[in-house]
Amino acid sequence: MEMLIFENPMFFYLFLLIPLLVGLFLLARHYNRIALINFGDNSIIKNLMPMVSSRRPWLKMTLILIAICMIIMALVNPKIGSKMEEVKREGVDIVLAIDVSRSMLAEDIKPNRIDRAKAAVSRLIDNLGNDRIGVVAFAGNAVTQVPITSDHSAAKMILRTISTNTVSTQGTAIGSAIERAMASFLDRELKNKTIIIISDGENHLDDPIEVAKKAATENIIIHTIGIGTPEGAPIPIYQNNRLSGFLKDSEGNTVISRYDAKTLQEIASTTGGVFKQGMGADMGLNSILNEIKSLEKEEYETTIFADYESRFHYFVALALLFLLLELVIFERKNKWIDKIKIFGNMKYVLIILIFLAPSSLFGQSENNLIRKGNKQYKKENYNEAEVNYLKSLEKNPANVKALFNLGNALYKQGRYEEAAGIFDALSKMNISQDIRSQAYHNLGNSHLNMQDYSKGVDAYKESLRINPSDMDSRYNLVYAMNKLQQQDQQQDQQQDQQQQEQDKKEQQDDNKNNKQKQDQQEDKKEQQQQKQDQLSPQEAERILEALKQEEQKVLENMEEKKQKIMPTRVKREW
Repeated sequence: MEMLIFENPMFFYLFLLIPLLVGLFLLARHYNRIALINFGDNSIIKNLMPMVSSRRPWLKMTLILIAICMIIMALVNPKIGSKMEEVKREGVDIVLAIDVSRSMLAEDIKPNRIDRAKAAVSRLIDNLGNDRIGVVAFAGNAVTQVPITSDHSAAKMILRTISTNTVSTQGTAIGSAIERAMASFLDRELKNKTIIIISDGENHLDDPIEVAKKAATENIIIHTIGIGTPEGAPIPIYQNNRLSGFLKDSEGNTVISRYDAKTLQEIASTTGGVFKQGMGADMGLNSILNEIKSLEKEEYETTIFADYESRFHYFVALALLFLLLELVIFERKNKWIDKIKIFGNMKYVLIILIFLAPSSLFGQSENNLIRKGNKQYKKENYNEAEVNYLKSLEKNPANVKALFNLGNALYKQGRYEEAAGIFDALSKMNISQDIRSQAYHNLGNSHLNMQDYSKGVDAYKESLRINPSDMDSRYNLVYAMNKLQQQDQQQDQQQDQQQQEQDKKEQQDDNKNNKQKQDQQEDKKEQQQQKQDQLSPQEAERILEALKQEEQKVLENMEEKKQKIMPTRVKREW
């Protein structure tokens, strides 16, 4: 939907100058007429000045006034654009999983592995077109930094904040990164979902191949980028931006981080993806992007904002045109008119002002954009506020105020996961302790609304560690802890209920099995009885004869034993 806005509406007040200028012009004409009357007879004066036109001064004044109006409109800067609205686009969902473990600080790739990876990813985002992007950072575990979004500017902004401190648990768990990336996809029904892993391949904590097989069953393609050299490099440790040494193991030996291509190759081949060695400025990402673009595009809905385009230059051009017209219209003047003429040199002043007008009047400073965002925020126009904060961050990605306010705007829109990513990134930046405390507080609020009470408790604790007197964080911490306790109790109850149901099911299975065994035994007895009932007379006679012979043998054996053993009389003594 097309709409018109004014960037600097305060300049509309300059239109109040137009009636004032008209009044001054009329006053000047009045004094001019009085001077002519005092000079002599009007008919004689007209004969003496036959070339003077009474209409030309009005025409010239009109042109000047129109030029002034055009200059004022240029200062107001009308802009035409589109509102935020749901539109349909076609593209592929891509989640980038970036290794942020300490081994990524190794400098076998200059300046180091992680900075090189971030630079390549930033260039990749610039070439995505309509594809949506998400970012996951992983080390000992994985954290979503950018939920899948079509807002590439926001993704690049948060990408800049990623470092080896983004994930607190050290190590390398590529399997955990794949699981987190899989959970990031908004629509599981989409056919073409892609994960790109950028890592040195040193996996210590899990089995990524098994997780990759699970991803393959969900039609997720995993491409991998290996970064590093087979020779490896030590992991530097910096203190106050100075190299203080290298990471050592428990035995005091310097740790050498070596690039492991085998794991990354297996992950890619398992899901039908490709593996690339991270070489060159793009680290092989461009060739992977070409692979992704060959996939079938899928339609999805997204909220976009077509940026407003300034129209001030049209008014500047019109102002120059009218001033030039005024210059080419001549007027016969006498010394009296020259003395009282007010606007004689103003046209030159106006032309100079047009060319010397500060560019800040025609552009937007980052602070001005923040102020506009704050106004929209107070009006509860959170979408508009978000746009202004993003524009401010495009001018200065390190603007803490714009980043903080952007997180608040996302939070107010119910986009808690994105807000949590902003506040988490803020908490790791070099900012004042007061803002860091507020960032942790808002991070806790975001996790609270996502019902991730454990992370909410951790965030509130960090906020209180910095500012123990923050009563809001204290209250929210108690609330989150109660919710966490209730959640744990519910989980325990659910587990108990599931265990009871499982035990009940096992008992039912046992009873069923016992019944089946009894039925089988009864069936067997019945079969035997039926078999006996079905004996022929000849078979029955043969069986009886055999039994008699067997009984005869037993009796003969007993008689032999009696003959061998002589009976004795037992003498009893009491």
